[in-house]
Amino acid sequence: MRVTVRRASTDDAAVLAGLRFRWLTESGGRGELDEGPFIEAFSAWVRDHVATHVPFLAEVDGDAVGMAWLMVAD
Repeated sequence: MRVTVRRASTDDAAVLAGLRFRWLTESGGRGELDEGPFIEAFSAWVRDHVATHVPFLAEVDGDAVGMAWLMVAD
Protein backbone atom coordinates (compact mmCIF):
# COMPACT_ATOMS: atom_id res chain seq x y z
CA MET A 1 0.00 0.00 0.00
CA ARG A 2 1.40 3.36 -1.04
CA VAL A 3 0.15 6.44 0.83
CA THR A 4 0.90 9.91 -0.52
CA VAL A 5 -0.13 13.40 0.53
CA ARG A 6 0.46 16.12 -2.00
CA ARG A 7 -0.53 19.67 -2.72
CA ALA A 8 -3.56 19.53 -4.97
CA SER A 9 -4.10 21.76 -7.99
CA THR A 10 -7.09 23.04 -9.89
CA ASP A 11 -6.79 19.87 -11.98
CA ASP A 12 -7.90 18.01 -8.83
CA ALA A 13 -10.97 20.21 -8.27
CA ALA A 14 -13.52 17.54 -9.17
CA VAL A 15 -11.77 14.96 -6.95
CA LEU A 16 -11.75 17.41 -4.03
CA ALA A 17 -15.41 18.19 -4.69
CA GLY A 18 -16.24 14.48 -4.71
CA LEU A 19 -14.56 13.98 -1.34
CA ARG A 20 -16.43 16.96 0.09
CA PHE A 21 -19.74 15.68 -1.29
CA ARG A 22 -19.10 12.26 0.19
CA TRP A 23 -18.30 13.75 3.61
CA LEU A 24 -21.44 15.91 3.57
CA THR A 25 -23.78 13.11 2.55
CA GLU A 26 -22.25 10.42 4.78
CA SER A 27 -22.35 12.69 7.83
CA GLY A 28 -26.09 13.10 7.27
CA GLY A 29 -25.92 16.87 7.12
CA ARG A 30 -26.76 17.39 3.46
CA GLY A 31 -28.80 14.50 2.16
CA GLU A 32 -30.77 16.75 -0.19
CA LEU A 33 -27.76 17.66 -2.36
CA ASP A 34 -27.56 16.61 -6.00
CA GLU A 35 -24.06 15.33 -6.74
CA GLY A 36 -23.60 16.75 -10.25
CA PRO A 37 -24.46 20.37 -9.46
CA PHE A 38 -22.51 20.18 -6.18
CA ILE A 39 -19.37 18.89 -7.94
CA GLU A 40 -19.65 21.65 -10.53
CA ALA A 41 -20.17 24.43 -7.96
CA PHE A 42 -17.46 23.23 -5.56
CA SER A 43 -14.99 22.77 -8.43
CA ALA A 44 -15.64 26.37 -9.46
CA TRP A 45 -15.08 27.47 -5.85
CA VAL A 46 -11.72 25.65 -5.78
CA ARG A 47 -10.60 27.41 -8.97
CA ASP A 48 -11.84 30.80 -7.72
CA HIS A 49 -10.01 30.55 -4.37
CA VAL A 50 -6.52 29.33 -5.32
CA ALA A 51 -4.99 32.55 -4.01
CA THR A 52 -6.45 32.12 -0.51
CA HIS A 53 -6.97 28.38 0.02
CA VAL A 54 -4.34 25.67 -0.48
CA PRO A 55 -5.71 22.14 -0.84
CA PHE A 56 -3.84 18.93 -0.06
CA LEU A 57 -4.92 15.53 -1.30
CA ALA A 58 -4.27 12.19 0.40
CA GLU A 59 -4.16 9.11 -1.83
CA VAL A 60 -3.77 5.39 -1.21
CA ASP A 61 -2.48 3.51 -4.23
CA GLY A 62 -3.63 6.42 -6.42
CA ASP A 63 -7.17 6.59 -5.02
CA ALA A 64 -8.26 9.80 -3.29
CA VAL A 65 -9.06 9.12 0.37
CA GLY A 66 -8.84 12.49 2.11
CA MET A 67 -8.12 16.18 1.87
CA ALA A 68 -7.02 19.10 4.00
CA TRP A 69 -7.10 22.82 3.38
CA LEU A 70 -4.92 25.71 4.49
CA MET A 71 -6.33 29.21 4.34
CA VAL A 72 -3.76 31.85 3.51
CA ALA A 73 -4.34 34.96 5.65
CA ASP A 74 -2.46 38.18 6.34
